[in-house]
Amino acid sequence: MTTGDDGPPRPVRKRSAKGVSTTTGGIEEARRVSVDRAFFDQTSLYIKILSTDGILLDANRTALEFVGADREEVIGRALWDSPWWREAPSDMRDRLRAAVPQAAAGQGVSFEAPHQAKDGRAAIVEFHLKPAFDESGRVEFLIAEGHDITDRKRAEELLRASESKLSGILSMAEDAIVAIDSAFRITLFNRGAERIFGYEANDVIGAELDLLLPESLRVIHRHHVDAFARSPVDARQMGQRSEINGRRKNGELFPAEASILKLDVGGARVFTAVLRDVTDRKRAEAERRVLLARETEAREAAEAAERRAAFLADASSTLDASLDIDATIANLLALVVTSRATFAFIDLIGEGDQPHRFRAVHADPVKQELARDFAHQREASRYLERDMARARQPIVVADVTDAALSAADADDARLALVRALAMTSFVSVPLMARDRLLGAMVLCTDDPERPYGAAELSLARELARRASQAIENAQLYGQTQRAVRARDDVLGVVSHDLRTPLSVIQMCVTGLGAVSGSSGARVEQLASTIHESALWAQRLIQDLLDVASIDAGALTVERSEEDAVILLARAVVLLEPLAGERNIGILTDIPEHLPHVAADHDRFIQVVTNLAGNAIKFSATGSDVVIRARADEHALSISVVDTGSGIPRDELEHIFDRFWHGPRAAGVRGTGLGLAIAKGIVEAHGGRIWAESEAGAGSTFTFTLPRGDGAIKPAPQPPRTAQ
Repeated sequence: MTTGDDGPPRPVRKRSAKGVSTTTGGIEEARRVSVDRAFFDQTSLYIKILSTDGILLDANRTALEFVGADREEVIGRALWDSPWWREAPSDMRDRLRAAVPQAAAGQGVSFEAPHQAKDGRAAIVEFHLKPAFDESGRVEFLIAEGHDITDRKRAEELLRASESKLSGILSMAEDAIVAIDSAFRITLFNRGAERIFGYEANDVIGAELDLLLPESLRVIHRHHVDAFARSPVDARQMGQRSEINGRRKNGELFPAEASILKLDVGGARVFTAVLRDVTDRKRAEAERRVLLARETEAREAAEAAERRAAFLADASSTLDASLDIDATIANLLALVVTSRATFAFIDLIGEGDQPHRFRAVHADPVKQELARDFAHQREASRYLERDMARARQPIVVADVTDAALSAADADDARLALVRALAMTSFVSVPLMARDRLLGAMVLCTDDPERPYGAAELSLARELARRASQAIENAQLYGQTQRAVRARDDVLGVVSHDLRTPLSVIQMCVTGLGAVSGSSGARVEQLASTIHESALWAQRLIQDLLDVASIDAGALTVERSEEDAVILLARAVVLLEPLAGERNIGILTDIPEHLPHVAADHDRFIQVVTNLAGNAIKFSATGSDVVIRARADEHALSISVVDTGSGIPRDELEHIFDRFWHGPRAAGVRGTGLGLAIAKGIVEAHGGRIWAESEAGAGSTFTFTLPRGDGAIKPAPQPPRTAQ
């Protein structure tokens, strides 16, 4: 036997004369050939040398040890009857028999076959039957090689099972699992990916990953993957990467989270991404946000309603705490600026004999002085009240602009005052009582981050409703109190002042009865006294009737164009007897020509005589009372000036109150109705009346009446407000 370069020992053949090779020896001769027997015996392959008809010529140690047989025991046997194949299934032995002539014909045969080892272990052998050729290319013998692949098959089986499990896991996974190679071609696309993206795996395997991405993100995504490939990080988990967008087969984009892993497999870089469609989660989160927002809004609304109710309850308590109108306004504004406004004011219209009221309060004590200045300049509220009073509808201005302020008031001083208050938003509401406008309430804020809106307007309207009720109640209470005082004053007049002339008349009548024999002079004196007392009583009664008419708004004023110079002259004539009694001079400062005045003849003279008569009463003997007249393009102004004791400043606001007597009136006879009647007559003419005085410096009473130039028209009845 000889040894080839690539195979086991083979029999040596000698050529005959005809060139036919023959076997020169048996087994012993084969053993004597020069061959690397150690390699033949020590290789892990099971090697057997067969004749072309399948008879065993040799077997290496590895093959013999596998079945626990000796060489002599197997040499000369057919391979399919040898220990290696004895326990094999019959179909496998038949397959071996068929393979021998195929190999002898020059074709190699390979298949896997079950073998049983000497220890009874079942093994799987990878079997190869190869032809060995001589120099002439003839099949000289067959080489049977076997390799125990039991462990490999088991590993493959385990691998297949693992792959099957992995495939099952991948197919069951809800998330999309997508693998790509370094060329961004898709190599793995599980069922989750099919469900999420809408593609079948066969449609996308081998396609570029761009298919699954929005067009606007494809280049950016490649840059991200390239950067990840160069980074030392092998994986990035969900939550470590920003949210991405995927693209479904129908073109719909959806939000997703993804983790990514990079591996080197067989020298090639592979990227595997697990992508989770978070559309439902995002929708649920959005719904939760909406629900949370609604819940928050509802809670805030409930809290706001609770605060509103608490505030209105406090307001009601504050409004119910007093029937004094000034105290009611002050308490209400103090409550408002503690929680609902930075600056607030109430503007009340005077009604009847009630004065006009305007009070303003600022939450900042430093700016309270500005609020007082604002209250003293009622015209500064023009922009804030705007058309509210005329339309009797509330307004809310969310943004107070300088342009709007400038347009509302051109007066620089008032404009500067309003600007200094730094209001950014306000709400203005009318104060109404049974369709009667009482005034206005205005709430302002200087917080640009929280402008007033519908909620503040609603609250202000409800507050105004309650405030209106309280103010009306206070007004009614004040009217009642004044009515009671008026009743008491009238009773006092009737019981005291009217009793005096009646007592005099009674005494005189009694005296007449006792002086039947007296001189005619005495009778004449008593009759004159009776006449004067009767006139006195008549004047008292007429004054009371005039006051009642003024209170009822029914004072008779029949206006016509009158010459003011003539009217004043008649008044002076009527005043001269009274002035003469007290040695008081009546001086006049009257132009020769005055415009006609639209006035009631008798009522005009009544006002002048009331004012001048009052001045005469309080003037010192020997002094003078001056009656002065002036005219401008709108009105006639009449003044009565005396040099008497004057009126203290704190008494000026009461001098036109009916039945009021100051300390200086002690010892002076009168009802206290003259000035009140004069005020009522002047205001019924549409004019004004006021007094200027200081203690010890005399007094000046002035009234104005509209000019009567042109056609005479009835004058409107203005609100009667004290000035």
